[in-house]
Amino acid sequence: MIEVRKFSTKSAYIQFGKDNNIAVEKSLLIGEHLSHIADSAGVIAYYNSTGLVPSWYSNYETTYINGLGVNTVAQDRGPLNMLYKGCGQSSSIPVWITYPFMPSGWNDKTRKVQYLGVVYSGLSMFDNVFYRRHLGIVRGYTFDSVCLVGTVADLRMSSCISL
Repeated sequence: MIEVRKFSTKSAYIQFGKDNNIAVEKSLLIGEHLSHIADSAGVIAYYNSTGLVPSWYSNYETTYINGLGVNTVAQDRGPLNMLYKGCGQSSSIPVWITYPFMPSGWNDKTRKVQYLGVVYSGLSMFDNVFYRRHLGIVRGYTFDSVCLVGTVADLRMSSCISL
């Protein structure tokens, strides 16, 4: 079962997260900060024209997220989440911590999220590359999966952050 909630203000969304132990504020903070850095430093324009991301930005992103207490060494234990192109058995890709842009062939293609590697995790989804236009957060327990069909996030994910 998926539960969709909409909020009239950002502060109401953040308060809901606090009341329900969901990392809404942290997710928004990470997304807004990284989007600002990427935009103001020309990374988004560079990516749009070349398809590449400067290594300094990737290093900055890892350092920034580590500083917030999000463990980016999950690669040692396996991915935190898996993304699927369909709600049944279909093509899938792992998400360790972030995708500032989706891998080739995955932009606007995600239909399902499955949680792996930790007891409880979430995925913050964005409609544009470099964490612009927050779509929402899905969360669940290990091996749970959420089909996004019928939600605002269905076939719209262009970047994401595992939390």
